[in-house]
Amino acid sequence: MSAVIIYASTTGNTAAVAEYMANRLGCEAVPVKDAGSVDLGQLELVVFGTRVHAGSPSKDIEEYIGSHSGDLAGKRTALFLCGMIKGKNGEDQLEKISSDLGIPTSAYFIKGKRVVKESASEIDAFLEALKG
Repeated sequence: MSAVIIYASTTGNTAAVAEYMANRLGCEAVPVKDAGSVDLGQLELVVFGTRVHAGSPSKDIEEYIGSHSGDLAGKRTALFLCGMIKGKNGEDQLEKISSDLGIPTSAYFIKGKRVVKESASEIDAFLEALKG
């Protein structure tokens, strides 16, 4: 499957998850600031990753998705968030952000660097669902 992970990371948590996913999917992880050169045309799957701060995703990710909506039409897209909110509040945050961005396939990871090191099974489960 041809794919790309496009992400915005402030503290390295989202970058760690993006790099892990790219390794597992055999694709590239690209910081959103460098994603202008990504050719979305031939890709089957585009995964976006962003940190959450004060209940909002990265403005860069929002702007990228908005400005590439035509290129993304008809493609499989997915979203993952890295944040600190647990439980129902985290689920609500994920639901709101994924709805606002128009990407219903999504997952929320708490403390991304630690998830990669200690419990990558959460990420692997998300990736398996994307492959399906």
